[in-house]
Amino acid sequence: MDIFYDIRNVSSEPSVIAVGFFDGVHIGHISVIKKAVEIGKKKKLYPSLFTFRMDKFFPEKKKGMKRIIPVCKKLDIFKNLGIKQTFIPCLDDITDLSPIEFIENVLINKFNAKSIICGEDFRFGKFAKGDVDLLKSVSKKYNFEVYIIKNVDLLGKKVSSTNIRKQILLGDFKEVNRYLGYRYFIEEEILVGRKLGRQLGFPTINQLIPDDIVHPKYGIYASITYFEKKVYKSVSHIGIKPSVETTSKKIFLETNIFNFDKNVYNKILKVELLEFIGDEEKFSSIDDLKKQIELYAKKADEICDNYI
Repeated sequence: MDIFYDIRNVSSEPSVIAVGFFDGVHIGHISVIKKAVEIGKKKKLYPSLFTFRMDKFFPEKKKGMKRIIPVCKKLDIFKNLGIKQTFIPCLDDITDLSPIEFIENVLINKFNAKSIICGEDFRFGKFAKGDVDLLKSVSKKYNFEVYIIKNVDLLGKKVSSTNIRKQILLGDFKEVNRYLGYRYFIEEEILVGRKLGRQLGFPTINQLIPDDIVHPKYGIYASITYFEKKVYKSVSHIGIKPSVETTSKKIFLETNIFNFDKNVYNKILKVELLEFIGDEEKFSSIDDLKKQIELYAKKADEICDNYI
């Protein structure tokens, strides 16, 4: 998949283009993207995607608008769904464009869009004044088709990035994973720690959670870890003070992988969070800590049986 940050370099092949923020790429977003890929195959159009950097588009909400997953992982999902080119613009290229100018200068002149796919809440152009009704009203004039994908509801709740963020903060990954349509994951480099977990009989891998994504609730989670195309049950801890050589207040994911003895330092592993097990606790002795870890591991093992 080609990725463009400069509007001048976009392919001019006749295209079908999915447009939106696609934060977290939840099941509603996936519906939009799959529709674009489907139409691309049917009408021999180049499957493309136009997205925005939300923290730049809404700078006044930057603190409350942290990403659900890192941009690089979001791009991987676009590619795996069949998108051939993605455009993430410098806002200087589009920020002052009126809705009609956005349609003409970007969607038509740059992307050569013949089909445009978006969610029913999609807004665009200066001050976000453009909407799906405008797209439909000018479609004949500019010779493109518009496909509007309706919002998705699960159990009476609208699937939205806002709701997903709330559930991540609550640690409710059963709900998060239903909304996403895939399991929430951390996929980062393994860092060298002080090996305190190994001394307790529970060696862990340690990964730094990026600062620019929503940080899950601190505590213990049942998880699944992937290494060399194999799937392992695991139990994970999220918090500020794992057994890592650091004095910073960065957030880390510590994971004990069951029946695993590989050296994975400096490798990148994928850890999926399944269910919250318990809050962080302080223990008066190492023996009490070890007993609690054993209980968490047993519970995680039982939960993992439902997912593998």
